[in-house]
Amino acid sequence: MIKQHKFSPIVDETKFQVALGYIAHQSETLAKVALGRALAVDTLTIFAQSAKEHVFLDRVVRRYGPISSFSHGPTLYISSDFEIYGRRIKFLGLREPDISRPWVGYGDYPVNDYNDICAANYPDVYEITSGLGQHLLEIRRAEFDVLGYIVREEDHDDRRNQ
Repeated sequence: MIKQHKFSPIVDETKFQVALGYIAHQSETLAKVALGRALAVDTLTIFAQSAKEHVFLDRVVRRYGPISSFSHGPTLYISSDFEIYGRRIKFLGLREPDISRPWVGYGDYPVNDYNDICAANYPDVYEITSGLGQHLLEIRRAEFDVLGYIVREEDHDDRRNQ
């Protein structure tokens, strides 16, 4: 069951901003709970929950910059550069509606100590392979309606011209 929020459905700019702030805050809280330490997000991805929501979000997300080479399958990524609630966001993503993915969204955490985190065997952290073949550490806990992805900082660049 998808948890309903005051920003649901996301069909206007205000709800979009609130949803981004929620995903950023919850992603960072998720990392603190699962790892016992803070990790900063630099990527926010919203999971559209309906076709109507996806149409609106697609229009809004594309205003944030050019399409990133990280885009793949059902997920559009935009190379962005904006701040929300004190967090610098480098990539903004949008995932197509998928009933098997009931989360609100996720945040990516670029780190320099990926191998150390992987070796620590945290109970809520699982190594996965992304749709682009990149190894990631997924953080998932039942009490959160967001996911988190730990990525190697050196791999977290879409090679755009800055």
